[in-house]
Amino acid sequence: TDRVVHAASAPVFIVRGSAAARADPATFKRVMVPLDGSSLAVQALPLAADIAERAPAELLLMQAVSASIDAYPAVAPLGRPDLMPAEFLRELRARAGQELEEQATALRARGLTVATRVVNGYPAEAIVDEAERQSVDLLVMATHGYSGLKRWALGSVSDKVLHAAVTPLLLVRARATS
Repeated sequence: TDRVVHAASAPVFIVRGSAAARADPATFKRVMVPLDGSSLAVQALPLAADIAERAPAELLLMQAVSASIDAYPAVAPLGRPDLMPAEFLRELRARAGQELEEQATALRARGLTVATRVVNGYPAEAIVDEAERQSVDLLVMATHGYSGLKRWALGSVSDKVLHAAVTPLLLVRARATS
């Protein structure tokens, strides 16, 4: 599966063999799209919105915000070195919530039912946990397409979700925008 995901240019739909059989596996009631504030992650939204529209299903847009300021070593706290870690986390959560609501507003204009969630935690673990907690039927997320040493060095959230999630997963290869 890992090789297919990294070689394919088309979206790849993954259902774990150990996942419990459902009465109607093609029925999606809740579709979750993890976002990270990047233009790459947002590229999964059009496909997720089309699926939600046809299902019909609720879209759940979520973003994980690390509870550790150590996860943001190269960034002064949002240009505000006066912020302490708890304030920094609150500011990150507020910005993530605002970004998610902007995306949700555009999707609601299409007539879709959309909810947003900002959760604390490291992204891959938070995505897997939130999918279970929210009884999500499908995860749709972008893979940033890193490979080799860059993938090893950065760690791939989509790769970690691929290996840990029991929820069906649709991975969309993100394309760099110019």
